[in-house]
Amino acid sequence: MRRFLRALLLCAVLASCSESHVFTVKGSLIRSFYGDGIYLCDFFSRDTLASGRFTDSTSFIMEGNVPAPTAVYLKSASRRTSTAFVLEPGDIEVRQVNDALFLVSGTPLNDEYLQFMGRTQFQPGDSVDAGIRELVLEHQGDALGRMLWRGLAYSLDAQEYIDFYNLLGEEMKSDSLYVRLYERSQRQLLSLGAMFSEIAGKVDGRKMDAPQKWRIAVGRGTQQGV
Repeated sequence: MRRFLRALLLCAVLASCSESHVFTVKGSLIRSFYGDGIYLCDFFSRDTLASGRFTDSTSFIMEGNVPAPTAVYLKSASRRTSTAFVLEPGDIEVRQVNDALFLVSGTPLNDEYLQFMGRTQFQPGDSVDAGIRELVLEHQGDALGRMLWRGLAYSLDAQEYIDFYNLLGEEMKSDSLYVRLYERSQRQLLSLGAMFSEIAGKVDGRKMDAPQKWRIAVGRGTQQGV
């Protein structure tokens, strides 16, 4: 009898653990992928994690289990969409607004990012960038932070990248991609500094102030692909 009860308890625990990882993604697209299939892919490795089915020409559903929150994107057999979101346990809703904008809601990390987008949609670009940086620092240990950092890393200039990189924890810093970007940023600054010193106050025989010299040095560095 005791063995039987223990077996029942074990089954209940396993079922509970399984349910806690269950996700459902439902969505509607403005452009039909019907007949083409739709898939969830890992944001970083691009591996296919789940496939879905269309309930009509533009609406789809997919279900499965996710052990831990994971950054993903949607794609069809022929093309990738521009959406990226966090696949986590729960009911996730994806709504396409236009070719470039998808609104994702229904689970904690996706709701938080959606609220951020709502708060900043009419703010200047600098305010949005600052907000993204705060989210990355706040969430650098989870899928949302890693997803946002990938996009942010490529949008920063050399000095901005180095400054922000130094604020990150060791786990984020140790990723080989970001180490390479850090080293490239250092090389860019060294090269620009050398050019800045070279012109030494004169360009084509004209006296120039420091800001003018720096702009010219940056322009030369861009032309040379530094």
